[in-house]
Amino acid sequence: MGMDQTYLPEIQAKLRTLGFKNNVTRAVAHIAMTPAGPQQQILPHYEFQSVDRSESVVINQEFVTYQATKYTTFTAFITRLMAVVEEVSIVTKGLTILKIGLRYIDAIIPLQDESWNKYVQAGFAGVALTSMSPVSIHHVHQVVAQFPDGAVMIIRILANSKELPLPPDLAMTKLLLGNQRPVLDGVGAATIDMDHFCDLNSVEFDSAEITKKLKSLKDTIQRVWEQQVVTPEALGIWK
Repeated sequence: MGMDQTYLPEIQAKLRTLGFKNNVTRAVAHIAMTPAGPQQQILPHYEFQSVDRSESVVINQEFVTYQATKYTTFTAFITRLMAVVEEVSIVTKGLTILKIGLRYIDAIIPLQDESWNKYVQAGFAGVALTSMSPVSIHHVHQVVAQFPDGAVMIIRILANSKELPLPPDLAMTKLLLGNQRPVLDGVGAATIDMDHFCDLNSVEFDSAEITKKLKSLKDTIQRVWEQQVVTPEALGIWK
């Protein structure tokens, strides 16, 4: 039997007790590589959202994702995440963890006469065109780095001269992004997308151990963000 018949009804009931009362499950298209070439598959996207649309849980047979747009502190975030995963673990009678990851997305919305470029270090601002004018309203810069322990970090800078750009996999989110000032046409906006993850080689779920490992990932993200991604001016505003 599929997950929707075996576990999902009970998982949904457990998540409702945590405040995830809106079922926004929908069908989404995925591209699968087959011997016959790329094939489009329509698969269910199981998602349960809080009433205020500031957080949600996405779940399928391979992963559990908790996402929030009203991030306050890491302690509050990890407490909420562990509550979600604990409930899923209870229903499924234990989880085997193959990979964990954290992802932070920060918005840069410049004022008039400003540019998003001044908030990121030069290497992330792209190439300056001195003899021609750019015709695209989009800017994408990506760096992939591997650490000695095998963990991987992906850093993406997305910019748009007309609107706040979201990563493609999150562009269709139904979560509210919170209060933000409007993006000025011609000034544009940018997002800093930092995704840090590591393999765990099939360990049994243990809340304390997973919290410890996620805290290590978070500390690395913060160190790289402060020292190598944003400018001192940005730090003076955001810290």
